[in-house]
Amino acid sequence: MKFSPNEIQSLLPVFFDTAYPKGKDKGRGAAILAVCLFILWLEKEVKKITDGARDYWTLEAMKKYGGSFVQALAEVARRADRQNLEKIKTTWVEYWIEYEKKGRELEGKNCNWIKRFENNESNNSKRGRVRNK
Repeated sequence: MKFSPNEIQSLLPVFFDTAYPKGKDKGRGAAILAVCLFILWLEKEVKKITDGARDYWTLEAMKKYGGSFVQALAEVARRADRQNLEKIKTTWVEYWIEYEKKGRELEGKNCNWIKRFENNESNNSKRGRVRNK
């Protein structure tokens, strides 16, 4: 169930009257509500970041492995706002699914490179390598 900010604001008095009759301990209720609202907001933001990362790697795969049309589509998708990107994804869903899989592989290769770099750094520090200051 999702609420708009106006709906949430209209529900606040109902929450306080139900949770704390006759105005008892409204400060505690407000803190609990604030934490709940923050968690809802945070979940939404994490989803945006996750979806954005998935889209990024899909577009990278389209650019790297696609033919001229798919590469052009990737460029258009990069420039699109969220609403137009959704139109592209639903119109060319077959391409999107195909390159999303390849994008996950690219992401995995990229993460492996980071892990190798981190392992190399930790190995250098274990050897007692002194860095220039």
